Amino acid sequence: RIGYQLPSLQLRKTEDLLEKKHIEYSDWQGGPVDIITTGDSFSEGGAKGKNSYYQDYIATLHDLKVLNVPQSSKQDHFIDKILSWKKNGLLDKAKPKAVLLETGARLAVNEYTRDIDWEMESIPSENENAPNNNRIEQDSIPFINTANYKFLLYNLLYQFSPNAFDYSSVYKLMLDKPFFNAPAHSTLLFSQNDVSELKHYNDENIQRINQSLNRLAGILKRDGIALIVMLVADKYDLYSPYILDNPYPENRFFELFRPLNKDYEFIDTKAILSPLLERNEFDLYFADDTHWNYKASEAIVTNTPFREMIQSP
Repeated sequence: RIGYQLPSLQLRKTEDLLEKKHIEYSDWQGGPVDIITTGDSFSEGGAKGKNSYYQDYIATLHDLKVLNVPQSSKQDHFIDKILSWKKNGLLDKAKPKAVLLETGARLAVNEYTRDIDWEMESIPSENENAPNNNRIEQDSIPFINTANYKFLLYNLLYQFSPNAFDYSSVYKLMLDKPFFNAPAHSTLLFSQNDVSELKHYNDENIQRINQSLNRLAGILKRDGIALIVMLVADKYDLYSPYILDNPYPENRFFELFRPLNKDYEFIDTKAILSPLLERNEFDLYFADDTHWNYKASEAIVTNTPFREMIQSP
């Protein structure tokens, strides 16, 4: 797992135990759905484990029919993809009441402050952007490989530097109390992007993100479709109040974004999950991964009025 930190390892079995399941695009036989979801790895099962799809909680707890359309490639831009559904007929076929757009907060500036082809001039009219459902088979890993070297190097350097003197893309800091069911129960591992993106969280960029999402909401609303935006709190952001001697700045993304006027439904994952940490809830995120656990999915879906949201247009 991330950082080659064996004491943070959390072995887990991928299993789906919820009563109702979402539909993956590759299994969809056509016909109307209530919600189409799309987004980054959080929308694609993330770190696996128990009930790894938040969409299954929406289907089970709110009795809604949910279709997930994954990325065609890692280079997909989310708004462009949703606009392509309007042009290539997917929205006409699925007739969703809402589109749920999920994005990790640390990706939001790059995704939603860029130039967007709102007129859809360069977006394919046919279904050329259909998701690639072919699984990539992993090559077998030889016993002697670069991970052996990194394991030794990183574990040595982490004793003196939070990111192993820039050798690692993972930061390691200590928490003031345990939050993970792992031997390293008070160790926080998170992506370097959680810190590198902090400098981009200013009023201008946050406003531009909101403007792009408002514009998308207006386009969907003309077809009677609500836009639901779920921004996922970064692991560093969520756990930072509990970091001992934190050398890095505070993440102000949600605090800047929260009060803006929105023409879409907003799921504030930080506002939902932070009180759980205040009550000392373990394993909201995996100790050895940047993704959340099923507990976070369940809490977010339980505290979100999806049926009210899909009637908003």
